[in-house]
Amino acid sequence: MGNCRPATKSFDSKGSMYVSLTGDTALESGVGAIIDLWAAAITLHFAPMNFGVGTVGVVIVLMCQDPCLKLKPRIRYLRAKKKIYADIMLNLQQMREADDKIRQKIIAEAI
Repeated sequence: MGNCRPATKSFDSKGSMYVSLTGDTALESGVGAIIDLWAAAITLHFAPMNFGVGTVGVVIVLMCQDPCLKLKPRIRYLRAKKKIYADIMLNLQQMREADDKIRQKIIAEAI
């Protein structure tokens, strides 16, 4: 079973940008630790930016699961929440074998 982290609060009514990092990852991938390390910093980085009322929030979903599940990347827009959800697919075997520094580099390049 995957390690799924829910995306939280959207942007505020004044138009502050909301960007969130979450994931659906196999525990042994080590991706969850990177999400924990980066998620708050990413949200805080974009929070003071103002792109106007009605700005869309972005939720980046790191996907790192067993390839036999044949998961496909999705990009979807939820009109009611004004959010775009984008899956970033990561190679489970590559992430298992990498150390944290290499995992961070792979994720940064993928995003």
